[in-house]
Amino acid sequence: ELLSTPAADDPEITSFLSCWAYEEFFHGYMIKRFLRACGVPVAENRLAEVVKGRSPGYRIQQVAQAIVSKLSGAKFIAVHMTWGAIHELTTLQGYQILSERTQHPVLRELLRRIVKDERRHFAFYYNQAKIRLLDPAARRLTSFLVHRYWDLVGSGEVPDAEVDFLVEYLLQDETSMSFVDYVHKTIQALPGMESWKGLDQVIARTRKRQAHRVAIA
Repeated sequence: ELLSTPAADDPEITSFLSCWAYEEFFHGYMIKRFLRACGVPVAENRLAEVVKGRSPGYRIQQVAQAIVSKLSGAKFIAVHMTWGAIHELTTLQGYQILSERTQHPVLRELLRRIVKDERRHFAFYYNQAKIRLLDPAARRLTSFLVHRYWDLVGSGEVPDAEVDFLVEYLLQDETSMSFVDYVHKTIQALPGMESWKGLDQVIARTRKRQAHRVAIA
């Protein structure tokens, strides 16, 4: 998907993405090993299963992304960098919450190491976004697409029930909710993103779906 966007033509970004993909692969690999050691089955072809299970809405979004990226050219890189910064920041904050809650020493250390990688990933995306959003046209395009279409990483690729479980587990108390404010304030510091509050929308959708499940149970 990334190779279908103008980001593939930027040597600095492709160099970063090579390291990013390598490290993200091993995050998944080590988590899979840990889960299996704890007796939790994880299929070898999980990636293929996730791709196969993508919702029609997700597939439509990918087609639309390819079209918009081709039409907007290099300006679309600002969208990619901003989107990536939000994903990396929410991911590393989620891992941080898990590492603080778990009593398992191996899992705590594993998550601590993953967070270190995620911080570097976030820093790259964020600093790239900050520079590229100085362009007014890129800023308008990014603000529109991110405000309107951003969703939590994994949404559309796994069932809504799994996304809702993740949101409820991570945001079950006031302490963990403080990370929502942190994420919002950090992203709002980017040009054109001053009013972004995407996690509030994610939480609202989760609560609405959960209320619907209770009502039909």
